[in-house]
Amino acid sequence: MSHRSRSRGYTAIEVLVALTLFAVGTAGVLSLQRASIVGSSDARRNDVATAVGAEWIERLRQDSLAWTLPSSQNSAVSNHATATKLLGVVVDGPAGTSDAGADTPWVTAALPGDATTLLDRGSPAYDLVGRPLQMGEVATEGSFCVQYRLQWVVSQNLGAVNFQAGLMRAEVRVLYMASGGRIGCTAGTGDPTVPAGFPNGFRSIHFTTMLRSNPT
Repeated sequence: MSHRSRSRGYTAIEVLVALTLFAVGTAGVLSLQRASIVGSSDARRNDVATAVGAEWIERLRQDSLAWTLPSSQNSAVSNHATATKLLGVVVDGPAGTSDAGADTPWVTAALPGDATTLLDRGSPAYDLVGRPLQMGEVATEGSFCVQYRLQWVVSQNLGAVNFQAGLMRAEVRVLYMASGGRIGCTAGTGDPTVPAGFPNGFRSIHFTTMLRSNPT
């Protein structure tokens, strides 16, 4: 007497359930991977922007060392606009006033046209890894744009008799496209233009410091 063995297969329902579970799991893994990639990209750009902003804060501090007049020995007018490279944009008011509330607009410094100018004055434009750019490189490589603005806290034009050191509030912001695209960084004042097709606009990192005159 012979016995026939039977092997039970899978029904169409079971196959569909298995495929559905596989698809859900795959979608979950892909979503986590995308979130990880986006998060890493955002963190990297944030780190680069932070380093660029810190560099510009230090550049303004170094520039303020040339701001030496007036002093207790010399009642000449303040030389912040003539002896420094970046401080001359501050809004000036009547002599002897603090100019509190008179904000300078956001300023984008001039782009260097060559390596010598880049070394001397720095650049407001940087590429994806934080390398300062010359003028001809911004259109294809510009990922970050630095702007700064200044405001008097203590005006210095008081003469030698009533001398007190001048004090400015300096703000620096580093702008970059939320989408990671190229950003224009043309010298001037105000916000850079948001390119067409980038509705999310800019993201920014802000820094603030005080700049004190260096009377001799």
